[in-house]
This record gives sequence, C-alpha cells and structure tokens, in this order.
Amino acid sequence: MSGPMPIRKYMSLAPKVIGYDQNLGQASDYMRKLHVHHLPVSKAGKLIGVISERDINLALYFRNDGLKMTVTEALTEKPYFAPSDMSVQEVAGQMVTGRFGCVLVMEHGRLVGIFTCIDALKALAESFRDDARKPA
Repeated sequence: MSGPMPIRKYMSLAPKVIGYDQNLGQASDYMRKLHVHHLPVSKAGKLIGVISERDINLALYFRNDGLKMTVTEALTEKPYFAPSDMSVQEVAGQMVTGRFGCVLVMEHGRLVGIFTCIDALKALAESFRDDARKPA
C-alpha cells in the first residue's frame, strides 16, 4: 500500500450541524434531506456530540414518543475528533477500537469535515486500485 493518506482527502467537507434543542423528528428529516447518516450537534457554537441514524432508531425502538425527544437526549457524547492531516490508517484504527461510526475533523478548533466508515472504505478501495496498477 501507498504512504500515509490524510483523512482530508476522503472526508465530507463542511458538514451541516444541528442544534442540541432540535427534536429527533427534525434531525431525521434533516438527515434525509442532506442524504447523511451523522450530524454533529452544537450548543452555543460548541460541538457537544454527534447524532446518528442509529441513535435515532434506538430512541424510536425504546420510546413511543421518540421523535419528540431532543437531540441531546439521544446523541453520542464525546465523539472522536481528529485533525485533517491524520492518516486514514490511524483514524480507521481508532474508529475500530472506539466503535465510532464517524470522526469529526477539526482544524484550528473549527469543524471542517466529517470522516465516516464509508470514507474509510473509499480510501481502502483506492489504495487497492493504486497497488493493482503498480508493476510487479
């Protein structure tokens, strides 16, 4: 395989953020509209977690009024943050160990991207493609 591949090459740029006080119905609708599976959650301009489709589905499974719950009640606190120049290999390893579905990518204290399992698979596929093209 090639040398270190930074996650910035594969991340989704400028992810949309949802407010902590929105309900899960709004979060679900927003995800569908954006065609995403994760949304960073902010409170007063500070990232406090991430909400995923899985988080929403779990809330709906356990509570009849799940769509009325606020994002704060179902979010994953303490998401994994990584700098944009961190290698795919290192980030993927941390995602496996911590069982993270996504990584919030930061530069100078600002959210600049989101890196998901799908992005890691894209990087892996590209790496295999590049290796296949190399002469033996």
